[in-house]
Amino acid sequence: MVTKKIDILQRTLTALNLRVKTVAQTDYQAGMIKQGHYTGVITMVNWSAVGITNKTFIRDRDAYRGIKLHIGDGLTAKEASELGATKMVLYQQQMALKTAKTSKSLPFKQAITVLTHQSSDAVMYGRLVTPDGNVDYAYGTVNHHDAYLPFFLIRAALDWQRVSSYWPTCLPNKQRIARY
Repeated sequence: MVTKKIDILQRTLTALNLRVKTVAQTDYQAGMIKQGHYTGVITMVNWSAVGITNKTFIRDRDAYRGIKLHIGDGLTAKEASELGATKMVLYQQQMALKTAKTSKSLPFKQAITVLTHQSSDAVMYGRLVTPDGNVDYAYGTVNHHDAYLPFFLIRAALDWQRVSSYWPTCLPNKQRIARY
């Protein structure tokens, strides 16, 4: 299932005329994402029990000042801070994803990281809403060159395209986006 999500994400980015290079964290070596080599970095944790353990990658990603997108589990406090927000983990939640045009009930989640106290500079796409409608959080958040999606839905691959429309620096004619 995760490999399928990675493939769909890669095809979506390719449809936006972006060249994509996928690198497993075990293959990452110091300096691979230095400024000027890639247009952006996408972090996608595909095995939440392990997360990101490559400290060299974490250090390089934290120092990187280009476009950064984090999808799914493992968002760090530093990444949340760069998004101009505070991260909060919700446990055992059933939520719906609401946009201006649609509403979709989501599968039950044991844990999901959402952002609170967003910067006034942040642009948000969609809302994650509890069944009673009393609590909601942003689904996609973009703050300058940083972005976050708490999960990537295979049937909603256009989520990325909608979020990226708020993120003009990552649209076509850029060199590469790396995904780890």
